[in-house]
Amino acid sequence: MTTIDAPDPLVVRGTAGLLAAIPATLGFPPRDSLVQVCLAGPRAQVGPMGRVDLDPPHGATPREYADGVTGTLLTVARRHADSVVLVWYRSLVDRRPPLVDAMVGALDGAGISVRDVIAVSGGRYRHEGVSTSTPRVPPGPSYPLLGAGDPDVLRLRASAALRGRTILGDRDDLRRSIDGPAAGAALDRAWAEFDRCAGRAPQQLDDYAAELDLALVECASHHSLTARRAATIVLGLDDPALCSHLVARSVSARDEPWTAMLAACARQTPTELAGDLCALLALVAYCDGDGALAQVAVDRSLLSRSGHSMARLLMQVMAAGVHPDAVAARFRGAARPSDCGR
Repeated sequence: MTTIDAPDPLVVRGTAGLLAAIPATLGFPPRDSLVQVCLAGPRAQVGPMGRVDLDPPHGATPREYADGVTGTLLTVARRHADSVVLVWYRSLVDRRPPLVDAMVGALDGAGISVRDVIAVSGGRYRHEGVSTSTPRVPPGPSYPLLGAGDPDVLRLRASAALRGRTILGDRDDLRRSIDGPAAGAALDRAWAEFDRCAGRAPQQLDDYAAELDLALVECASHHSLTARRAATIVLGLDDPALCSHLVARSVSARDEPWTAMLAACARQTPTELAGDLCALLALVAYCDGDGALAQVAVDRSLLSRSGHSMARLLMQVMAAGVHPDAVAARFRGAARPSDCGR
């Protein structure tokens, strides 16, 4: 099996290798989650992965929740999968959650083969099979997940690092990785830097392009940006020509660390000013195949501006399972000022 959209596809071996690819793809190890892994082609190329919580949010009935999430995952599977593997994660495994059987039934009804259902808990996994009947055949033996020093794990981590990503502890860590400066002195300094840059931000495209080049180099070298450079980039989004240049360039140059650079900008930007930036980060992350980061970036964009048009459009794109290449093609070389949410 190979990971999707990698310039030099990585081979992962067997179930343990596939399970190691899940946190490397999502950016964090899932917890209390159901993950759908799409497989396509004769070599079972790993395509998009969809993750949902196993349990309904407060106020939602299990039936309502299952109907919603199975519909979303099924849309992705129809677009991208010849077959799927379902993996569910619990800190303590007792019985298979109803959502898993609901997903198996939905896929079966759509004519999509479920290769396996796998339960993961306590650093081990077991094959459960796809039967939804009760009682089931007792589960088989469990096996250990690959350790941190395993060659497959190291190669997956190295591949993520080349894209400017680190495998974090959980989804909250992923969200915090693009949070802006916290209240207090750090937030005061950020606002002061934006105020200083407001009157002297680049107005010419060549100057702005040079700032972007420097930001990419700085991020690649130090994995961070100065507050001044971040402010310069964010303020440039207010100019239609500069915004169009940044959108088109960031979805085209896949060999440059745009996702990491924009995430570094987000960490320097007060939330009130981060709507356009985080919408653009969501777009670039999604085009890179990083749906988990795209989702938390959309959330922060909407926290900044609840009606942000680009962020809401991306929510619909992700729910519909549109392929990242199709999204990138839409914006590549044809970005408009409205694409930054104006």
